[in-house]
Amino acid sequence: MSPTEKGEIDPKSSSEMNSEKILREMMDNSKELFKTGHYKESKKKTARLEKEIDEVKKYQKNAINELQKLESKIYRKEKQGYEVEEAKSLLEDSKDALVEMDFTRAFELMEEARTALERSLFLPFPLLEKNVSLKTVIRNDVGRINFNFEIINRMDSPLGEILINLATPSGFKELPEKKLGIIRPKESRSVEAILKPDDKIERNKLADLILNNKVIMTSNLDCAYKYPIYRISIKNISSRPLKDITLRPFIPESLESKERKKVVEWLEPSATASVTFKLYPKTMKEEMEEEEQKKEEQEREETDQVGKEEAEKESAVPEKEVKEEVKDEEKFLRKGSNYLLEGEEIEHSYSIFYQYFSKQKRALVVTTTAPNKIAEEFSVEVSNENLIWLSNIESDVFQVINPSEIHDKLTRKVEEFVQNNEEGVIFIDELERIKVENGFKTTLKFLKDIWNITAPPEFTLLVHVDPEAFSEDELKRMKEELRLYQVA
Repeated sequence: MSPTEKGEIDPKSSSEMNSEKILREMMDNSKELFKTGHYKESKKKTARLEKEIDEVKKYQKNAINELQKLESKIYRKEKQGYEVEEAKSLLEDSKDALVEMDFTRAFELMEEARTALERSLFLPFPLLEKNVSLKTVIRNDVGRINFNFEIINRMDSPLGEILINLATPSGFKELPEKKLGIIRPKESRSVEAILKPDDKIERNKLADLILNNKVIMTSNLDCAYKYPIYRISIKNISSRPLKDITLRPFIPESLESKERKKVVEWLEPSATASVTFKLYPKTMKEEMEEEEQKKEEQEREETDQVGKEEAEKESAVPEKEVKEEVKDEEKFLRKGSNYLLEGEEIEHSYSIFYQYFSKQKRALVVTTTAPNKIAEEFSVEVSNENLIWLSNIESDVFQVINPSEIHDKLTRKVEEFVQNNEEGVIFIDELERIKVENGFKTTLKFLKDIWNITAPPEFTLLVHVDPEAFSEDELKRMKEELRLYQVA
């Protein structure tokens, strides 16, 4: 007996019979010859039996290797979200054939399993659009890194047999899968594990912060929507501020994310920062891209319409009520004008703002930059009274507004500033960060609202933008519709 190059039994082999049966018959034959005194013939039969046993061992070893490879391949495909039940069933039948030492049948079944695997269908994330949340909490408890996982079923129907892969942050060893069984309606179930550092992988900053007991990390995957929402939060439990922490989602293999990481630039002691990622099944990638493209086109159309309506309104406003436009030949900033400060770095813009800040004590900074960085690197004194921090990080020192709430809360704050002061300067830095959170249409409307609020000639508006973050059409519209004077 000898395997083919693909590791299968040669169908033309004379030993296609069950190998166990063949060996048994040869052994019985040898025994019978020995009993009847045909010692020489019995010895020959025994030698042939030993040779056949060696051949069987080779077959068995080859079959086991092929079986392990196929089993691993089926496992990977299943983890990626493919329906592999047929392939798994054929694999089990192949194992049974191996137990019976029927190698020909075993290899045939393995080949059928490979074919079934090739035609297996990709399934979407099994919890997609189900009112279910997956939560994790990772914290250092007296030197032990506790990993707590909880699945919450808010539906009126049970969840089927749940097999969870407990994904871990980079720098820690992987955890084995956990079977949670059937989860009843309105029921939650949790499992706990201990994370251990993986010395084979270079630890990132987040892993070091967890190991050194400086942060508590939590995550929540909300599956109730067409596109699952993944939220990661970190709490600074150390006595010092932390900065530049990169957060990455633990994405199930059947899902994708357009964004692979987000950075928390600054985190005060006892403060918590959160970031969110929108996930989608791989099969819906094209559909999601089409939806986003349609959304962008719709926003452009709506923005164009709003622009036309605003232009018509502005054309009806008496000339004396409109701020004086700044001519290109003017070299110095003047009170009462609107300025667009362009540049990839914001140092120059803060330098320009500082000139106003030193002369006009009433100033308001609207920033996505960490306040400590403004004070240390740009030499601008900031406080709760003159700074609004656009962030999802809580702070007891500064006014904080979530970047997605600019219309309600932020506009009202700027309006209060104008109402409570006779004159002043409003500086908005890194407008591109506001655009990322809200889209260009919402950002433009926000700027128009601020432009109207700061219409009195005693107030000056400075807006910093990174030109690389905006299209030429978007920059043109901001300059034209808001009469923003460009300062490079």
